[in-house]
Amino acid sequence: MNFGFKHIPYWVALLMTSTMMACGGGQLPEAGTPDVDLYLKKCTACHSWPHPARHTKEEWDHYLALMEWHMEKKEIPFSAEEKQVIKGYLYRNAR
Repeated sequence: MNFGFKHIPYWVALLMTSTMMACGGGQLPEAGTPDVDLYLKKCTACHSWPHPARHTKEEWDHYLALMEWHMEKKEIPFSAEEKQVIKGYLYRNAR
């Protein structure tokens, strides 16, 4: 198969692949559970889903606060209960 990438160095292709995996490719831990369903519903309203292992718990705290601010700005409902479910899911599967 030729995808037109024959002139891209191997390390660039590897970096592109790993970035795609971290930003929404691959399989999520706990796939098919209500927590993952909520995570996908809320976190893909504006962007592709990041893999939970992409960040530490502390980093997720920062990103959740930032995303909550963006969702508020865009008037996307995000209840305290939903935030706790998503936070719990991210914490259980963090780096």
